[in-house]
Amino acid sequence: MLYLAEVQEILFDSKDLRDILNAQNLDSIQKNTQEIAGIIPDFDLRQYQEALCERYSNLNLSSVDSNTYDYREKLKVWQIFIFQDVRLIYESFLPQAYEIPKEHQRRLLESDRLEAIALENLEKYRHGYFSGPIVSVLDVINDKSNYPYIVILGDPGAGKSTLLQYLALTWARSPLNSVTSLPLPLLIELRIYIRNVESGHCKNFLEFCHKNSGFICDLNQHQLHEQLKAGDAV
Repeated sequence: MLYLAEVQEILFDSKDLRDILNAQNLDSIQKNTQEIAGIIPDFDLRQYQEALCERYSNLNLSSVDSNTYDYREKLKVWQIFIFQDVRLIYESFLPQAYEIPKEHQRRLLESDRLEAIALENLEKYRHGYFSGPIVSVLDVINDKSNYPYIVILGDPGAGKSTLLQYLALTWARSPLNSVTSLPLPLLIELRIYIRNVESGHCKNFLEFCHKNSGFICDLNQHQLHEQLKAGDAV
């Protein structure tokens, strides 16, 4: 508290610093007043692009390399990212049903939640899976007519988050006049969203994006709501 008091005293003793402080206070008051009056901030796509680049451009290798070398300003996501391949499968075969640990399979079988799998058929299913065509995940993502909704699943470290970051950065690094007609990418880190909801900082998804409770940039929730209803967001 003593430190803060001394800093405040220095600020008020200097006319230049005092003017800056007063200007900042006025900006804060104006913003709060607008919020109370129901005047919400502009839907600034340029600012949103910059915020996406600032948050996600630098490759984070801290989970795979614990040494002290700082990669953050050295490697960019778009410099090293390679799109994953995916394999077409058919409705009669669901690979995840055969990758469940045996103990968990036993519990599911006992509760009649998973059909028994004949071991002699396992090789046939495996062969059928590997005979399916391979395509780039980007081809699937861009094929909106056949895949209007997509869920990305994968083991830890498979590149799920990096894929989504790459897609958002592709939009963010494009000229603004070329992306205004494209769906708006909303990259939400669920652990941050849930933490803000549980702490009371926001009540729902739209408020989370609007109040910048942990989202990367304020977005006008009314305009965002309209974009979501029109299908102009991803």
